[in-house]
Amino acid sequence: MPGDPSTTAFDPGFGIRWDAAGLRFEYGPETFGPELEYRRLDQIRRSLRDAACGGPDPVYAIAMDVGRAEDAAELRRRMLLFGTVI
Repeated sequence: MPGDPSTTAFDPGFGIRWDAAGLRFEYGPETFGPELEYRRLDQIRRSLRDAACGGPDPVYAIAMDVGRAEDAAELRRRMLLFGTVI
């Protein structure tokens, strides 16, 4: 079905797969990344245009310091950070 997030192509260029139904990522064996941090609606409410709005809870999940294992040393050397959000 077009526009359905569960069928949308997702290719970040390294081994990570997303599960929209479970709001999580799965890292491949060549990929490093932390456990996801979830942001609840009440945590971000002050930053929303309409603070009284409703929506899914949690709103999104985020992982920082994600990448290919072969690039980890270079990312640290350059103090680069790559994050992914679902």
